[in-house]
Amino acid sequence: MAKNSINLLVGSSFDAKGINQAKRQLAALEKQVAPVGSAFTAMGAKMSAIGAGMARTGKAMTVGLTLPIVGVGIAATKMAMDFDTSLTKMVSLVGLTNDEVDGMRDKIKSLASQYGKSASEAADAMFFITSAGLRGSDAMETLEASLKVQQLVWVMFKQSLTLQLLR
Repeated sequence: MAKNSINLLVGSSFDAKGINQAKRQLAALEKQVAPVGSAFTAMGAKMSAIGAGMARTGKAMTVGLTLPIVGVGIAATKMAMDFDTSLTKMVSLVGLTNDEVDGMRDKIKSLASQYGKSASEAADAMFFITSAGLRGSDAMETLEASLKVQQLVWVMFKQSLTLQLLR
């Protein structure tokens, strides 16, 4: 026997009448509780179905909403980095000052938007224009003319394609 333990002997005597009465009461209690148990089982099944539906909804939202948002964020970040890279090349390779390039930043973005190009595409074009030796307003006018020509060529291409398809 373990140290510091107490032995307890419980004894009781039951007659068959008392045991039978307890069994009847237990059976009656089981009958009363059975519908509640069935209701809890049914409710559990409904909760599982709701949970599965919420999981499907969450997955669909992740695929249909969250991932595209992340993709747009990544694309926007890349475009901003490409734009800044082109501007940096004008400083490091062409020899423009940071102030000159900063002065062109907003105008390049504005022209890109006006003529349906990305800011990085317009900045790349400006890099080539300044590499050719044009500066200031001459460079900006050349960029605008270049973007206009690109837009015009695209419109002419679409019209030509449409005419070809109509034949």
